Amino acid sequence: MRRSVTDGCAWAVMMGFGDQFLPAFVLALHLGERWAGLIATLPGFLGALLTLLTPWGVEKFGSHKRWTVLAAWLQALMFVPLVVAALVGSMPVWAAFAVVGLYQFGGLSAGVGWSTWIATIVPGDRRPAFFSFRNRMIWIFQLIAIFTAGWVLEQFPGERALIGFALVLSVACVARGVSAVLLGRISEPVPLPHGHRTVGFVEVASRLGHGPEARLIVYLFLVAFATNISLGFLPPFVLGALGEPKQNWALVMGAMMVGRIAILFPLGGIIGRFGARGVMMAAGVGIALVHGLFLLTSQASEVLSHVPGVVGAHPRLVYVMGVQLIAGVLYAAFDLTSWLLLLRHTRESERTSMITLTWSCFWVFSFLGTLAGSGVISGFRVAGSEPTQFTYQGYMWVFAVGTGVRVLTLLPLLTWVRGLPRD
Repeated sequence: MRRSVTDGCAWAVMMGFGDQFLPAFVLALHLGERWAGLIATLPGFLGALLTLLTPWGVEKFGSHKRWTVLAAWLQALMFVPLVVAALVGSMPVWAAFAVVGLYQFGGLSAGVGWSTWIATIVPGDRRPAFFSFRNRMIWIFQLIAIFTAGWVLEQFPGERALIGFALVLSVACVARGVSAVLLGRISEPVPLPHGHRTVGFVEVASRLGHGPEARLIVYLFLVAFATNISLGFLPPFVLGALGEPKQNWALVMGAMMVGRIAILFPLGGIIGRFGARGVMMAAGVGIALVHGLFLLTSQASEVLSHVPGVVGAHPRLVYVMGVQLIAGVLYAAFDLTSWLLLLRHTRESERTSMITLTWSCFWVFSFLGTLAGSGVISGFRVAGSEPTQFTYQGYMWVFAVGTGVRVLTLLPLLTWVRGLPRD
């Protein structure tokens, strides 16, 4: 279990140096704000389709551990062509999305195999406390990595920006390699659960009337669609419409990390008192409303501009960071509790298949949400902009529509999720 924590910290360094800066990297390659928004979900959509092979791969290898380690190495290697692109100074859009798609496939496949594998190591009654601690350490390391990567990028302004990206992406590659090595040193008491079988989407749909795991999974799909109408467009909103320099994206993401870390200290105890279901429902309501706060960016910034000091000097940045801090608290609680509920309400023999289906369809619905957001904002292009830029009003429409659809997810939250057996 200690090695699992260490592996998670190495993975967090990869995320902090690599994954979190991919939208900014796309902008630095001059591929445009539209592609910077889609980079958050389109490669994930492609990787999710490939991830459907995971149950077959696990069975073929006869081990969740072997498949997980192999997928982790694939994810590490996908940073190599990105580093080359940064050094060369260009990369075709199709190549960037193909590479990031394989990167996402490696990460998703490793995550699926790891979820079933770690469930055989950590007893059910210890999961809330252990995973709260593990997640807390992960977010602390990711926060440090994000700020470090942001500082590195700040040392390479203007035309030298891609050199900075080459450095941070190289660190991400090495970190994931270290993570893969550590994964290989963790024991595997149960390579394959007894009666290991694959469950298809049709079978899951047939369980909606009586299977608690089916209702939970479909709710997660709806949340993925709703949240990603606006979520993928936050980086270009901050870096494009608000005109913040690229290094300030580290501050925006860092604010979310601080929120995640802060709630993870008491979260294990909160889950123990109110149950994973109750905490997830509270977080789900918050997630439905939080991006609506971006609609008040202009008004809040006007108020904050009269505050002396750093706040008054950077009112828009401070406000966005404040919203991200709140979002970090909500997403940390939602992510951990939904995962704990998924482990609790899926059969061990079907767990790999069910988690694969959940994560794969989660990315598919995320991509569909981003497409919907792209459709909304496409009518607000800045005339003559090349690469594509969008107006401030366009981003407000995306946040408004996204919030409206998020609110609709409260219906299945208050019916399906509320009806889950109390844990």
